[in-house]
Amino acid sequence: MNERICGICNEIIKYSSKYKKERADKAKSVCRKCSNKKRKGADHPMYGKTSGFKNKKHTEYSKGLISKNHIDVSGENNPMYNSNGGMFGKIHTKETKKKISEGNKDKIISDETKKKIKTSLKEYYKLNDSPTKGKKHTNETKCKMRLSAIKRIERCKFNNMQFYPSYNKKSIKEIIDYAEINNLKLKHAENGGEFFIKELGYWVDGYDFSKNVVVEFYETHHKYRENKDINRRNEIINFLKCEFIVIHEDGNIEKYE
Repeated sequence: MNERICGICNEIIKYSSKYKKERADKAKSVCRKCSNKKRKGADHPMYGKTSGFKNKKHTEYSKGLISKNHIDVSGENNPMYNSNGGMFGKIHTKETKKKISEGNKDKIISDETKKKIKTSLKEYYKLNDSPTKGKKHTNETKCKMRLSAIKRIERCKFNNMQFYPSYNKKSIKEIIDYAEINNLKLKHAENGGEFFIKELGYWVDGYDFSKNVVVEFYETHHKYRENKDINRRNEIINFLKCEFIVIHEDGNIEKYE
């Protein structure tokens, strides 16, 4: 029988071959249960044993061989030095871009796969809550983020020149008509560009500097972002100490101070 007794718990250990039993006898190994226990000090199987190289040192001759046989790949000699995944500084050709585009067009994700992805994401976010979940940014933080985004766009797309957001052509007529009736001289998208409040990162549709009046045109979709508009309006009023006029697309006009 290929059996032996564990030296710790005296349990019988069975082996599939005589060779394995003899090897275990020579190593004085214990059963799996005892080997999985945390053993310290003299009970540890490596107690009293040392590394075969402990307290030894390489000779100068050995050091020379090691140095000679190991290529220096530090700093600029490293093949990945100043690279970014092998594509640093490289640009795809038009042909390659076309192939990538065509390849992506042919990829279709089935409804079953979409469902699996959605389910796995839900499970992931249940187990791994974001540290910012449930928290809200302050107006100061939002302003910093907004200004940072504007600077990034100007730097990347406008060569550090100021850019202006797109505007609704219909709003210009409404703003001009209101200005004429109320004797306002407004700076707007088609008259010097929209006024940019650089401290807040906001553009306003129309602004009269002398009378300190802001005029905004709200399209129908603004009813879905009412809270954001209220917060934005209050920030502008508090900063400029201005009168704030809102012209709604349905013709309704509101005034705030």
